[in-house]
Amino acid sequence: MENKNSKEIIDFINKLDELCWQYKIEIKPTNPVPNDELPTISIINGDEVVKLVYIDGDGNGNGK
Repeated sequence: MENKNSKEIIDFINKLDELCWQYKIEIKPTNPVPNDELPTISIINGDEVVKLVYIDGDGNGNGK
């Protein structure tokens, strides 16, 4: 199967993967999504979980 992702996105994902390995952090979809919440991703560090709607790189933080 041919990979059609740009070099930029592949580099970004590789760097993100390296950070996750370095800090022993997982990034996963939040499941299940409670009825009163938007779908989120969960950043998991042991028992600590941060739910994010999105990350856009503007430096303001978007944690819930």
